[in-house]
Parts: sequence; C-alpha cells; structure tokens
Amino acid sequence: MSSSVNYPGKSLRNLILKKGRCHGGAWNGNPPIVKGRDPLPGIAMSFMACLFFAFLFVILGCRDQESAFPYKILDSGIWAEEAGIESTGWIDNEHVLFITNKTLKPSGSIPMAKFLTVWNPDSGKVDFYHQAFGFQCVRKGNVFFWENSGSNSKATKWESTIYRGNVKNPKEHPAPRPSMEIDSSFDCDWVPGESFGRAPVRAPHTYKLKDKNYIEFTELPSNSSQGKMIYHEKPGTKGIPLPFYLSLAYHISYSEFLDAYVIVGDKHSVYPKPDTRSFWILERSGQLKSIPYPQSLLKGAVENIYPLKRGYLARYSQDQKKGAGSDDRGLWLIDGEKSVRLIVGDMGSVAVSPDGCRAAFIHAKNIKEYFSQKSPYRTVKVIDFCEGENKP
Repeated sequence: MSSSVNYPGKSLRNLILKKGRCHGGAWNGNPPIVKGRDPLPGIAMSFMACLFFAFLFVILGCRDQESAFPYKILDSGIWAEEAGIESTGWIDNEHVLFITNKTLKPSGSIPMAKFLTVWNPDSGKVDFYHQAFGFQCVRKGNVFFWENSGSNSKATKWESTIYRGNVKNPKEHPAPRPSMEIDSSFDCDWVPGESFGRAPVRAPHTYKLKDKNYIEFTELPSNSSQGKMIYHEKPGTKGIPLPFYLSLAYHISYSEFLDAYVIVGDKHSVYPKPDTRSFWILERSGQLKSIPYPQSLLKGAVENIYPLKRGYLARYSQDQKKGAGSDDRGLWLIDGEKSVRLIVGDMGSVAVSPDGCRAAFIHAKNIKEYFSQKSPYRTVKVIDFCEGENKP
C-alpha cells in the first residue's frame, strides 16, 4: 500500500550568484535559495529586481566564458531523515528515495512515523510506502532497509525487521546465517562476515568488492615497503597489481552508472607533492584509470567522487583543517581540467541516478540549519546535468 501527495520543488537557476566569479572557464559561486512556490510580496519583487541589475554587470563580465551556469538545481522543499548508511537513493532515473514523515517537515520532539518516500522531481509527486527507520542502500530498484520492532524508538537495525526488494512489495530479508554482515557499498545484500571489506591487520587478506570481485592484500606496509595489493575479477584469476595501497587512507565506492569502482584519497590527508594528484577509476575488468584533480581543488580536501555523464561530481571542503564539518563544504563539478562550484553547505550522502544525469542529496546552508527542527531546515535537492539534451 502507498499514499501520494503532489509536492513541486523550487527551481534554483544559478544565474545570479552571491560572491560569484568566473573560474577555469565556468561560473563559480553559490546559488540563492528562492521559494518558487509562494507568491512574493511587492517589496520582495522590487528587491529581486534590484538584485538582478546589481549582478547583471558581473554576469555580463563572464559573457565570453562558458555558459554562466547551465545546470538546474531543484529544491524539493521536503525535510528528510538522516538514518542508515544512505540518506538518498534512486529507484530509477526519475524517482528519488529517502525517508521522511507524512507532513514532509521535521517533527521536533513529537514522535511521528517515518516512511520510505519516493519523489518524482519532474512531476512533483510524492509516494509514501513501507514504514522504515533507515535504509542501507538501493540497487537496481531494490531497497535494503529496516523497520523498528514494536514501540522501541531507539532500536538498532539488529533489533529490527530487515526488508529487501521493490518499494511497493518488499519482503523480510533476515541474515541467512549469524556470521553474515550487510554490505551496503557493493552488493547491497548480506555477505559472509569473513569476506566483508575491512582494512587488513595481516597478509594475505581479502577485501570483498561487488559480486566476485575482490582485492588481495599480499604485503602490509613496513619500513621497507609501502604495501602491495592485487585486484581480482574473480577467484582463480592471476589478478592485476595496483600501483597504490588501499588502507584507511583511501576510500573505495561503487558507481552504478559506470559499473566501476572509484578510489579517492583520505579527506584528512595532507597531500604530497606534486600537485597533480589524482583519483582512480577501477573497472571491474581490472583496467585502472588515473584522473588528475583540477588545480582549483588541490588546496582543499576531496571527500568523495561521483561519476556523471558530464564529468565527475566532487564532494569537497575548501578548508582541510575543518574537513567534513565546515560550512564551506560543497559540491563541485569536474569537467576535464576545469571545475565549477555548484552549491555549498552541509549535506548528507550523494546519490547519482543510474544514467549518470542527476544527483540527489539532503542539503542545508550550514550545520545549524541541517539539524534545525524549524524552518529553515535541510531539504532534498536534485541537480540535473542532462537537462535540454536527450538522456541515455
């Protein structure tokens, strides 16, 4: 069973940007939050008109650069729970998944049931499905989530009922054996605990990836070695040596769009010279591609990389010392040697649609608003990188 409401989002077209500047052939700034649903009073309209002309010169100053900001950011206006490993996901290329209550606003200290919620950014339609406390991951339309057992509001996923499947008809999905663990990064399912991805404490050590893919640690770091590891497409294969060592100083994730792995340096590292450091795309066949960061991103800390049809989305903090908790944290688009800042603020995990065209995330302008129980508060937003062209 499901219920529906219509909730059109707020379109944020980033043509007027506060403290914006041309950078690397693209516009660099932060979009204002404009409430598109509500009629503006006359004084606000006058203010917006003045704001437009005040920044017109800045925009025209970039007229011989690339398009000022060709991507649409849509703010749903919907508050979402941050529960589980993921805060947003994609059921398919048109439907965003998250967890919220039926008021679509924070409930404060009032207990309120929360549901798997699916929002269509194109139509504004919102559907509520199964009651849920949090979800682990989404793969090919299947959701791995859990529901509180009884009335224990503090129950963990281990004390709750686990489900997996289509949002319209999920099935209970308990662990097949006590030694199983939830793999939310790759398989989005239960996996044997002994093969679950952890940093090695001794060699040889196996780090499970998706399906039969795995990394074998053959040598741990020491005074005489930086450590060695080999990628295997499946058991029994010779494997391919990797030119770096994957430990707690690295992060590996899976891109459904590319059907490949993304490896990014630790966000707290002080990166060594030279300033042409890279992230890596590891194809499941074993082919490895090194991609250098644009010079504009070398001073800060890249937390994660999300492949897109139009390049790569970087979750980035300009201040390494502040890291993930800083208010200058944001999303940047990497397009070859160029980069453009899309939006700054505090946010939950980022999810890219299977076709690589859209990114969804929970966002607020700062940490205070992110955890606020009254307006303004965090909301689900979507950036469309393929608007105006034929999507794959």
